[in-house]
Amino acid sequence: MVLIEATPKGYHEAGTFLIPDVAHPSWSHPVISARRLYVREQDNLFVYDVAAPSATPAKGP
Repeated sequence: MVLIEATPKGYHEAGTFLIPDVAHPSWSHPVISARRLYVREQDNLFVYDVAAPSATPAKGP
């Protein structure tokens, strides 16, 4: 899995990691919701917290 930050100028690789117990490419689509990355692999669902350690929620007006 490769996490990137995409901008109009290009992209920056923010991090990489391997999905455990996967010996072949996974074709399911990953989903990000509420700062969590969900990856399905066969009968397994992996959930990762992808929020930046120093991130703080934006303040409203």
